[in-house]
Amino acid sequence: MKEILIVYSDRIFLDFIKSFLEPKNLIVKTATNGLEGIRIAKAEIPSLLILDKHMKGIELDGFLIKKSLIPALKDIPVFLIGDFKSDELKTFKEENIKAFISTPINPGALLERIYLFFNMPLPEINKNTPMLVDMHNKGNIIIIQIEGNFEVDKLEILNYEIRKFCIQKKIKKPKILLIVPSLYPESITKDNIDILFKFLNFEEIIMANHQVKILSQCAPFLDLLSEDEVYKNFEIVVNFIDGVQKLNLDFDNKKEIHLIHLKEGSSYIFDLYDDTGMVRIPALTKVTKEMIEYLIKTGEKKFTYFSETALEEVDNKDVVSSKTAQQNLEAIISDYEEIDEEYDMVRKLDDKMNLFFRKLKGSDVLVISNNKSDNSVILKVLSPYVKMDFLDSGQTLPDIKSKKYIIIFIDMQITNPDVFDLLKRIRSQVSKQEATVIIMSKFVSLDVLDKLKKSGTDNVLLSPFSTSEVMKKVFNSVSSDRGL
Repeated sequence: MKEILIVYSDRIFLDFIKSFLEPKNLIVKTATNGLEGIRIAKAEIPSLLILDKHMKGIELDGFLIKKSLIPALKDIPVFLIGDFKSDELKTFKEENIKAFISTPINPGALLERIYLFFNMPLPEINKNTPMLVDMHNKGNIIIIQIEGNFEVDKLEILNYEIRKFCIQKKIKKPKILLIVPSLYPESITKDNIDILFKFLNFEEIIMANHQVKILSQCAPFLDLLSEDEVYKNFEIVVNFIDGVQKLNLDFDNKKEIHLIHLKEGSSYIFDLYDDTGMVRIPALTKVTKEMIEYLIKTGEKKFTYFSETALEEVDNKDVVSSKTAQQNLEAIISDYEEIDEEYDMVRKLDDKMNLFFRKLKGSDVLVISNNKSDNSVILKVLSPYVKMDFLDSGQTLPDIKSKKYIIIFIDMQITNPDVFDLLKRIRSQVSKQEATVIIMSKFVSLDVLDKLKKSGTDNVLLSPFSTSEVMKKVFNSVSSDRGL
């Protein structure tokens, strides 16, 4: 098996990426700083180094100098993590850099580049309904909805997101409402469920059984949970409101609300108990004038509820004035915010984009440009997938139709002929559906863009550009031209 050393400052990410990559026939070593990385590299002699552009302990330049002075490490290839413009690539030209991985790191794209570099067989991309995930939160309650399939990679990423989110938001005791409407039965396995619930064992957070509620009617999933000594203790709730209410309950936090504070026409998401422990006002029951008058006559003065939520929060945020249960539900849901994109890596694991670049394998790409820096970035990004031809100004344009170029890059500064003459010649041979043309330029005015569009393309890549920008532009441009 191939051994990889990853030097990256984020320990939580390193824990995740190790568990993500190792099941793929890879041995993964990690270091949180450059000095530790050099020590491990000398001891292990890995097949590939993956280095952070902004590593700690020693700067990247210093790491590469040390590497070049150690005979056993000198020729080990390197992937660099970070955002790089074309002028920065010149610095690393002689350092045996084989790939540039943009941040935030897409673990699927990283895996793809590793497989391509080692000429390992690419794993099949799931062609069934993908695993769909939504995450929302309010305070320490995290709501996760999963449907379609359990996919190992996405389950690993989901756990990383939960861990990272809790650490950065300083949530020590998260509460999880897991909603599972439907799943393909073949993906409901003990191994997958164990990966799903890895968050129970993270050292930074405290998780007890009562902090997890399950909303699902998926019988095979519930049956498997019931067979496990830990998972069988998770409470199954009947609906969203039931789940939220029960997660809010905290019998270590007993609070009181006086009868005079009850609002006519309002509903509360907590059961309100009298002194005897009897529920006098069930959760989400609309408080009426007659109800308040009756309670006054019976001598009631205050009620008890159990929650971490402060009294004023209940009064202002958790009170829902509505006429129907559906409005109650919508109001409560609206209080829950979608997890920031920063933590939403599952959606970045884009099977569609991965499949697209695999389908490019063996295709021909033409670059017409004198800009060596831009050309270098394009070569770094696309060379693992396609065969590439480069032309300078004044060189004869090949037979586009017979070469079957799938993509043609043209530098806006090209002369003899200029970009518009080139576009005219290209479009006389092939349509947009046959060959996508991408213009590289530092700036394009609206007038020039309109002229380009009339000449056969509106795909523009602004220079200088990063490796990730090339990937996105190619994917979006080819997809758009072919109506995908």
